[in-house]
Amino acid sequence: MLATFDKDGALDRVDGDSKLLKELVQLCMAQCRSKIPAMEGMLRNGDRASIASSAHILKGSLGNVGGEAASDAAAKLEIAAKNEDEDLVSDLLASLIVEVEELFEVSEKEL
Repeated sequence: MLATFDKDGALDRVDGDSKLLKELVQLCMAQCRSKIPAMEGMLRNGDRASIASSAHILKGSLGNVGGEAASDAAAKLEIAAKNEDEDLVSDLLASLIVEVEELFEVSEKEL
């Protein structure tokens, strides 16, 4: 099972600078709050290519801040969108939303 928040791994990426990590988490949170609603609209419009692109971006951002489970959810969403599996895309987008919320809840407590 992947960690919701790999604080140690994320701190390693920023040379132990917890203030910088907190700022990066906040930037990632803002990015997610922008991209996820847009992805929901893309899903309604059947724009799976744009969902795949957005999921790819979030995959990297979430991974960089230690959001292993959320990054994995974004990776799975990217693949499903590329494969044009609409039902799976819908389910995986819902999973991504849950994982992102859990990440930000946990990271807020730990940072």
